[in-house]
Parts: sequence; C-alpha cells; structure tokens
Amino acid sequence: MDVGLKAVLLLNLGTPSQPDTAHVRRYLRSFLNDPRVVDLPAIVRWPLVNGLIIPLRVKQSTENYKKIWRKEGSPLLVNTANFAKKLAAKLGDDYHVEFAMRYGSPSIKTAMVNIMAKQPESLHILPLFPQYAEATTGSALAQCYLALAKQKNMPSLKTINHFYAEPAFIEAYAKQIAKHIKNKKIDKLMFSYHGLPERQANTCCYREQCFMTSQLLAESLGLTEKDYVVSFQSRIGRARWIQPDSHLLLPQLIRENVKHLAVVCPSFVADCLETLEEVNIRMREQWQANGGSDFTFVPCLNDEDTWVEGLARNHLTPTQSLQAVCQKYHR
Repeated sequence: MDVGLKAVLLLNLGTPSQPDTAHVRRYLRSFLNDPRVVDLPAIVRWPLVNGLIIPLRVKQSTENYKKIWRKEGSPLLVNTANFAKKLAAKLGDDYHVEFAMRYGSPSIKTAMVNIMAKQPESLHILPLFPQYAEATTGSALAQCYLALAKQKNMPSLKTINHFYAEPAFIEAYAKQIAKHIKNKKIDKLMFSYHGLPERQANTCCYREQCFMTSQLLAESLGLTEKDYVVSFQSRIGRARWIQPDSHLLLPQLIRENVKHLAVVCPSFVADCLETLEEVNIRMREQWQANGGSDFTFVPCLNDEDTWVEGLARNHLTPTQSLQAVCQKYHR
C-alpha cells in the first residue's frame, strides 16, 4: 500500500465507441438491460428491451450520435477525459485519478484494476451525476462495489452519491450560465433535467433535488421565479414520467410571448448526446419552428477551470441532508 496516495475514480454513464449501428446497438443493450435502468421484472424487461425498444431506437440513435461526433471521438468520453486530466494536474502527485463509464469503455472493472495496482491508501468514488437516481448513481456505485469486493487489500473508501446543492458545483454552473447569457436578451431561462419515470423518481427525491439546484442557481444569478422554468427531457417509453416535459413546454412558452430562450442542463456536467443533439439541435429546431426567436444553449461544465478548481478544493462533501430537501420541496 502506498501510504499517503489517494485515488479518485470519476464515473459517467457511457457511450458507444463508434457512431455506427453495431456499436450503438451494443451500447443500448448494455444500458437498457440494466434492471436499475428499466426496473421491470426480467421476464418483461428482456423481450421489451431487446425485442421492441432497441430495434426501434438503434437506427435513430446512430444518426443522432453521428450529428455530434467529434474527430477525437464521443463528446462525453472526450469531455470526461479532459476533466479527469485537469483534475489530476490540479490535485498533484499525491493523487491518482481515473475515470470510467458505467456502460462502455473505459470500464469500471478496468479502472479499478488500474487503481488497485497503485495500492492507494484511500479511494474517493465520485459519480458525475449531481442529482441522485438509481439508474445513474445507484447503478454505477453498485458496479464499483462488486469490483472492490474481489480485492484483498481494501483502501479506505469514500463515496459521494449527490452534489446537487454543493457550493463548488453551484458556483461553477452559475458562472457558466452567466458567461453564455451575458449581453443577451433572455426572456426565460429553462433548467432542463434528464427525466425519470415517476415510480423511480418518487423513491429518491430526484425531482426535489432538481428544483433545489434550480433555486440555488437562480439565486446566484439574481433571478426571480418568473425568470426561469424547470422541466425534464429525454423521455422514452409509455410509462408516466416526471413533469413538465421540456419539449411540450416550448409551445406554451411561445404562447406566453417568450421569444428569447436560454436552456441549461444541470443534471449533466459533461456535454453528451442529450445536451448536444436533443437540446442544442432538436430543441433549437423545435423552438424556431414554433415561432421562437433566439435560442441560447448553455454548455455543460465540461473541463471549465472553475469546476475543476472547486472540486479539487472542496472534494464535494455533501452539506445538506436529503431528508431536509425532501421536506422542503416535496410537492
């Protein structure tokens, strides 16, 4: 064991390694067959996912990935790798930083092998999902625990399962928003979060955490309640999902005479398919087709220096209890 060496494992959701049908199908199979993602009995989940959902989605998902793909690779992979590199440089030689994807490469198993080869004194696991959900943070942490269970020399372990109200996160995102709406006429700011089926959201206070993040960002930006709206995107399937739906909300905003809209996605810290294609391309087109004027997309934090420095300085130790947030924002 390397006395004094601290390891940090950053976790993100995942991405296909190439924007083609075969790789996208493989990624969707891994992702959607996770019982924490599609939380139905296996006898129902398997034929639904593999016989219906994936065959219907794989072609369109492949085309969507092609729209945002960079020459360096998947935006999510590139953004997460750049962030990890900057964080490692900021933390210094006393830290070893790895990143992994819950689905796809680099895998959690590979990252854990690399970390344990260093024999660190401690391991800090940080899923890069500000608000807790079983399908994201819960699934990623479960895989880490499985990998760690096989280790003989166990480092001291610290995990963070949410940071939706952490000062370093709020400060960094508020600065990111302010930078991109500066000197622009904005009628309304939309906080668009990844949606969840209601049955999943109700067990973890996910919706309340999203509203808490929005309120803290609004306060940091000096916004009043009439200046912003909270909504949820990326719905799939026919189950009832938490509301309001971002795409369905756009026509309503047009009817309310909102012409200049800015959209930010604070359930993501790295730009990916859901932000770059669904919001910056598809939602922008929908907004303009419905008669909207300006559409300002606020990028995620990615490897912004304020975010890197805030995380390195504060290690994102939770400061507010989930129970307190649920009691205040349950509605």
